[in-house]
Amino acid sequence: MASVLRKNRGQEALQHEASTVPLGVSTPLGGILSTHTEQQYRVGMPSNFVLKTMNTLHKAGLAVTFGKWGWEPAGMPAIKLYTTGRKSGQERESMLTCPVVDGDTYVIVASRGGDDFHPAWFLNLRDNPTVSVVAKGQPKHQRHARIATSEERNALWPTITEKYKGYAGYQERTDREIPIVFLEKI
Repeated sequence: MASVLRKNRGQEALQHEASTVPLGVSTPLGGILSTHTEQQYRVGMPSNFVLKTMNTLHKAGLAVTFGKWGWEPAGMPAIKLYTTGRKSGQERESMLTCPVVDGDTYVIVASRGGDDFHPAWFLNLRDNPTVSVVAKGQPKHQRHARIATSEERNALWPTITEKYKGYAGYQERTDREIPIVFLEKI
């Protein structure tokens, strides 16, 4: 499988024949390496370290500003999602944006930046759909995570990509269908 290297936004994609790059090897065009569950490395995708660092910085920004900054990145509401680790059984926390809020239901997108595999939080809630959420002005509370059907996804995807055009680009980067999840009040 060929991986795709993206230059800057709006520019043509460059095809790169190698599907894996050994750990520690420089990548063409300064690509970022990310781990795959099978210890393969895909060029152009943020690494687990980068994703976790971004998540930590986002949470720190909320804490330092006492919640005055960080609840609406890119014009979308943000939430803290708490899942139960499918292997560890420990609580895991992720900062996510909600491109759509439908009444009491938050809609989140398991894009992982268009990587070829699902984010860990998605795998966790798939295996245990009882999650907790913190949103701006709300205490931590339980919700039920439900993965959208193909019909629901197809109906909602245009609205999601209208709110944040990056999601359309993420879908173009991967062969997997990026899941949409409904976080419904219990």
